[in-house]
Amino acid sequence: MPGKIKSMERITQKKTISLSCYLILLSGVFVGLFTSVYLSISHYRHYMDIGYQSFCAISHSLNCDTAAQSTYAIFLDVPIGVWGIIGYLVFLLFVLLLFLGKNSESAQVWAGCLFITACIFTFFSVYLAGIATFKIHSYCLMCSVLYGVSFILLCTSWLIWKRAGEGTVTDRLKRGLFFLREKRRWILFAGAGFLVVSGALVLFYPKYWQSPELFVSGVAVNSGITEGGHPWMGSEKPVLTIEEYTDYMCFQCGKMHHHLRNLVSQYPDQIRLVHRHFPLDNTINPAVKKPIHPNSGLISLFAIISQDHNLFWIVNDLLFRDAREKGVIHFGDIGRQAHLDMGEIGRKMNDQIYMDKLKKDIQEGLQWGITATPSYVIDGKVYVGKIPDTVLRSVIQ
Repeated sequence: MPGKIKSMERITQKKTISLSCYLILLSGVFVGLFTSVYLSISHYRHYMDIGYQSFCAISHSLNCDTAAQSTYAIFLDVPIGVWGIIGYLVFLLFVLLLFLGKNSESAQVWAGCLFITACIFTFFSVYLAGIATFKIHSYCLMCSVLYGVSFILLCTSWLIWKRAGEGTVTDRLKRGLFFLREKRRWILFAGAGFLVVSGALVLFYPKYWQSPELFVSGVAVNSGITEGGHPWMGSEKPVLTIEEYTDYMCFQCGKMHHHLRNLVSQYPDQIRLVHRHFPLDNTINPAVKKPIHPNSGLISLFAIISQDHNLFWIVNDLLFRDAREKGVIHFGDIGRQAHLDMGEIGRKMNDQIYMDKLKKDIQEGLQWGITATPSYVIDGKVYVGKIPDTVLRSVIQ
């Protein structure tokens, strides 16, 4: 009899889930929820707020902005942060069900659901960490918080699953399947609800990261070539001339490009926008000591050649659009959309005349002290990143 009592005590102890386990789970869930909400808001602001920069844009290798601006930040047409919110809400539901059924047979089922969900979290964390390491070459601090949370939830949910029942894994699976069959109507209802919500997100979530229609609508204002051979658009007799130095693979350059195109469209008789090339390509730009935007020099060269066909601003818009939406630029796609003769373009890509034009832009940018993009020269002053409202106020008012 004493031996039997001790055996029962061991079983009871095995089934006991301490309060600390629940606190760890809840803490992890709420940290994950907060971080996912922040990442979702940050992703939106990166595309919609001209001057936005996250607090964790610390360096080239530790930069939340780089991760948010990547096409990998979107999965099934929904930002990763939003999927994180959905995932942590589902996890929270399982925690509540486990707590409510902690003294019943359902405890091991909900513990198993927690463990499986935590495994999914961990799998995606490893996948995203791999993307950051081998594709983006930059780490997101807030994403790293989620990686840590996933690991903590995985370990804690495994311990809870071990304590929530007895028997072999096969025995637990059999009992779990029996429970699910008993509750299949509720399970099917909940699963259908999850699929409906997920499907609605995929179909109807605002695609704010896609380039506005303006990028492919052609030029709606005056345009021409300056005496120095640089393309301009806007006013023939401007009140304000903005000389932009940009890189087509620079995310902020694309944002500012759209913003300035809107300004020129609104004030075509007051503003002139002059385009200059400053690719952050270490093979052509002496200010760049290591690869930042590889092959961006070739992209600028492609745009320069399009001037010969009077299609610069259309090609310019298409280049910024594809860089923003796809993260990669294919000259063939751009050529077809702009109706360029790609054979002629290909021959001119090796012509030293066009390379000299590109190098001249870079050298003049360096003479202004420019080392980053986008940069703007207005009335002899250089502004990096964005143009202050005070500079534009005289024209806008």
